[in-house]
Amino acid sequence: FPTRRSSDLLCGKPVYFDISFILSYIQPELLLQIIRKHGADRILFATDFPWSDPAADLTAVQNLPLTDAAKEQILWKNAQTLLHLPQI
Repeated sequence: FPTRRSSDLLCGKPVYFDISFILSYIQPELLLQIIRKHGADRILFATDFPWSDPAADLTAVQNLPLTDAAKEQILWKNAQTLLHLPQI
């Protein structure tokens, strides 16, 4: 009986993914695949409890081969939009 990842079931749906828990466990290639499949505009960085070292997690996101615009979306712009925070 094959199992499916949550990302297989949810990618492309109108939901946000929070990557705060998985950054210490996921292979960067898989994370990149999920981001590209789901869209950087639906990925949030660390909106949950910091499960590991926030500085290391930030570095992990910054080291992904994504555009600067995609990294900004993930790191803060998506949360800003979702939470209706004023733009700075």
